[in-house]
Amino acid sequence: MQFLELLKKVEKSKIRYSKKKMPNKKKGGFRYYRTQEQIRDYMRVPAEKKLRWLEDMWRFNREVARSNPKIAEIQEKFRQGKI
Repeated sequence: MQFLELLKKVEKSKIRYSKKKMPNKKKGGFRYYRTQEQIRDYMRVPAEKKLRWLEDMWRFNREVARSNPKIAEIQEKFRQGKI
């Protein structure tokens, strides 16, 4: 999948992000909301397509982190819950 196609898919996503802290976490993290209809729609997507998307996102994140060490550092801090 080309970078721009992936970026367009991410931009079209209906995920709503919140800056509120997650429960039971000291700091960092994020929240998102999905309606019951969106969940049902997702359940209809074949597993192969979900796995292909997951692999595409993994490759995208890996390439971004390789291209800029600062981004890799920020991603690691996010994983650790520091931001």
